[in-house]
Amino acid sequence: KAEPSCSVDILKELWRQRSGATALLLLEALRDLGCEVTALHYAACIGGLGKSKQWQKALGLLGEMAECNVDPATIACNACISACDRSGQWQRALRVAASMSSLQVCKDTITYNACMSACARVGQWELATSMLSEMARDEVVKDKITYNSCINACSKGGHWQQALALKAEMRDRQVVQ
Repeated sequence: KAEPSCSVDILKELWRQRSGATALLLLEALRDLGCEVTALHYAACIGGLGKSKQWQKALGLLGEMAECNVDPATIACNACISACDRSGQWQRALRVAASMSSLQVCKDTITYNACMSACARVGQWELATSMLSEMARDEVVKDKITYNSCINACSKGGHWQQALALKAEMRDRQVVQ
């Protein structure tokens, strides 16, 4: 019996080689054969779908996890958030993040970064800065991507003062740019 990590690597390689249809067939075959399919398998496919801007299919796979008794994991939700973001579906990206609590999935730095990136694309600076507060409340580490995404959102939203204040906070906290 093959190790689950081996099949995850194969799925990732298929997506890398632009053989997404084959990767999805492999995921289906693994399930049908009764192989251990984990959130990492789904995350690999959701990530591939995101890179090819197939956000609807990514959302579908995330929903399918529950049907297949695969516990959703942060990595799969993050991949789905990024898939929505890459396709300009910022509101859907935020809905996926909001659903994580009801799925009992923890948000991490990557979750917030992906959400802030989605907000930055459309200048939703208020949402991006509110996520910074949420991160502080939930004790989630902020990194340079966090700050840069929020700064970008503030800049696109025309709030330069807030962007400069975040840049200063980034410097004060010694977050490497």
